[in-house]
Amino acid sequence: MIEFPAYLVPLLDNYSITFDDNRYQTEFDDGLKKSRLLSCATYKVITMTYHACKDHLIDFETWYKNTIKFGQKKFCWVDPCTGKQEIAKIRDIPNYAPDNQCIDSWNISISLEVKCATTV
Repeated sequence: MIEFPAYLVPLLDNYSITFDDNRYQTEFDDGLKKSRLLSCATYKVITMTYHACKDHLIDFETWYKNTIKFGQKKFCWVDPCTGKQEIAKIRDIPNYAPDNQCIDSWNISISLEVKCATTV
């Protein structure tokens, strides 16, 4: 299994978790809405920022383009808050921004799609 680059330093300032809505709701003229699951799999989206030097930014771009094929392939990723290893996939194109107007230090913002354990 492909591993997420260990040389990136997680910044927990912008760490957030949202859950995809996995419900289909039907409204009726009278009474409550009827809800059912769309699929057995549920996903959470984790958005966070990593810090990298210029050389590691180039290494990350190479990993993103060649190893996981622009986000098409899944990889093993360790959640920095829980320490739990998860199977993840990059959801959106990563966003790069220089740190404090210095081109030798970069912040990489990514959104990861992580499968949740379901109890159905």
